[in-house]
Amino acid sequence: VTSYKRYAFIDESGTDAPISGSRFLVVSLLTSANQHDLASVIRWAFKRFGPSLPDGEMKASASLPAVRVEILRSLAKLDIEVVAAVVDKSSILRGPQEAGALYRLALLHVLQEALERHPVLECCIDRPYTKQTRLEGIEREARASLAGLSSGLKIVWGDSSQRGELQAVDYV
Repeated sequence: VTSYKRYAFIDESGTDAPISGSRFLVVSLLTSANQHDLASVIRWAFKRFGPSLPDGEMKASASLPAVRVEILRSLAKLDIEVVAAVVDKSSILRGPQEAGALYRLALLHVLQEALERHPVLECCIDRPYTKQTRLEGIEREARASLAGLSSGLKIVWGDSSQRGELQAVDYV
């Protein structure tokens, strides 16, 4: 358990819909003592390989395998930790009625794992939804569920097209 502040970046892959869409929902979290390390890997990859999407974003699914390998090798050299929650939706017989429930449960799981190791965590989460009220609800639930683990949790919502750190999580 660390007492100093760590930075966490969270991104999701797959769809939240329990029966339709992708087979897996993956919520990944990377922690780092230095928030700029992750962005520097993406800046380096952008300069070396160019963007993988027209909007200038680096995205694993749109990158060549060799690019993905190079980015993962660069990330492996950093002092980071990876926490992931993987939901295999093919085993769900009857999904939750509430939209976003699978995402919220996976998000709470990765946050709990990270907070158990790092009680002071500044967390940037890729915006999975555009409605501000939905984001506020997720944040309220996270704070209530995780209150016993940390009083040092800061949550900000980010846009992966503008945050290299969130793009780095996409490659994990």
